[in-house]
Amino acid sequence: MNVRWNRKGRKPEGVVDGLVYEVKRKRVYDFHTTIWLRGVEGEFGLSDFEVIGPMDGTMIDYPEKFLVFGVGSARCGSKSLRLLFEGQAHTAISHEAVILPWNPNWKKMDRGVLNFTDRSARLVGDIAPWYLPYCGRLIAGWNAKVVCLKRDKKKTIDSFLRQPLDHCSIDPAEGERPGEELYNSLPKFTADNRKEAAEKYWDHYYDLAADLARRFPDNFRIFPTLCLNYEDDQRMICEFIGVPPEDFHPVNVDPRYTRYSCSLFSSGGQ
Repeated sequence: MNVRWNRKGRKPEGVVDGLVYEVKRKRVYDFHTTIWLRGVEGEFGLSDFEVIGPMDGTMIDYPEKFLVFGVGSARCGSKSLRLLFEGQAHTAISHEAVILPWNPNWKKMDRGVLNFTDRSARLVGDIAPWYLPYCGRLIAGWNAKVVCLKRDKKKTIDSFLRQPLDHCSIDPAEGERPGEELYNSLPKFTADNRKEAAEKYWDHYYDLAADLARRFPDNFRIFPTLCLNYEDDQRMICEFIGVPPEDFHPVNVDPRYTRYSCSLFSSGGQ
């Protein structure tokens, strides 16, 4: 099988006996494309691709598309959530493809949603902590499903403190301020030190998340990050976002972002 990018540059194709088939490369992600269906074992060769069905040579269009978003405090394990979604059929859910300000910019959010719905998949969306203040509108306007990861507070704070930049303080120390776009993407707090600011951020974030879960129980649900380690919990998350039970595929997520909660890494994961 010859593997190539299709003419719109959106995903890989395979050509077998003159027919074009949709394929997917295992656990390889490009923020500017989309990811389809399940992969197979291999390392960057033809065995990395799995033929999953015929297509017309350009794009598969889905008459119904459903928006899915992942949220959770920064350092919560969102990259592992992306790996789970990537492993499911007919999904194109990216990770931090759009950076939004914490104080809502509705026009920028709407542009992002339109870009997501242009993807050739049934379940489309993005994963990032800054979607939280937008969730009410995403649910009310688009009936979006939102998965909120909740990681242990102490481990989250410890992970924050290992980072070179201070994402939670309103006035970071010299050399610790993020770039302007990232600085504006999370709420900021007055505190005596970075640890206190991160604790205030975590508390504030999950107070807002709990309120959304109460208001929209069918669309917004909070899951412990450690759920990503277990097949039954993965299945529950995927059924919630709309993956048919018969299409569910368990994924071995990277333990750096879940079971060990980034404890061994200073900059890996989110």
